[in-house]
Amino acid sequence: VARPTSRKLAVLVAASPLVRPELALSLVVTMVYAWWRTRRFPTPLVLWSALLNGAWLTFRVYYYAELLPNTFYLKHGSNFAAGWRYLLATVTPYHLGVILLLFVLMTSFLAWRLNRVHDRGISPLRLAPRAAMLVSALGITAYVIRTGGSAMHYYYLAAPLTLTLCSLAGLSEIAIAASECSDASTRRKRWAQPAMVAFACLALCLYPPNLDQHPISGRAKMLENPSQ
Repeated sequence: VARPTSRKLAVLVAASPLVRPELALSLVVTMVYAWWRTRRFPTPLVLWSALLNGAWLTFRVYYYAELLPNTFYLKHGSNFAAGWRYLLATVTPYHLGVILLLFVLMTSFLAWRLNRVHDRGISPLRLAPRAAMLVSALGITAYVIRTGGSAMHYYYLAAPLTLTLCSLAGLSEIAIAASECSDASTRRKRWAQPAMVAFACLALCLYPPNLDQHPISGRAKMLENPSQ
């Protein structure tokens, strides 16, 4: 998404559905975005996708007489209630909703601020690739909610959560650079790194709601009813 003209990255993106079938959703979004961004049809991405995924599906038809593995058909049912609980169990303990809201407010402020100081050489927000990553993440998340999630905490949401975090990368640095006062900017830079370290330590203290204590203790047990 960040480099839609890169042929090496196109191979990796094209192979992503081989890791998990739902990543085909993000592959389609990436194709559309690359086409819109470069104003050219993403031929390398489409060809690699057809070659890698087509070869795998052809082998499956020849060897298994099935396009997709049996586990896919078992997990492809609809269970929106379980999927929603799975999403909340992943998002709630780490306060991701609050974090996303703060970043939305920060981005809105930066978009307004950078329009006023556009001649100061400040790095652009690059909203287009960020939006493409968020759309990809939302598509995968919607599929996970539909199918009911997984028995393993965070497992099926690893890809969309990573995409979401990547879409937020650099916004804090841009917010610091957008300061009109150089002295204030210097002071902010002094506490920016310690603040991020403290934030990371705080995140490490949190743990899933289906455990009775932090897993780092080595004595954590699964709760029969996570609501406890």
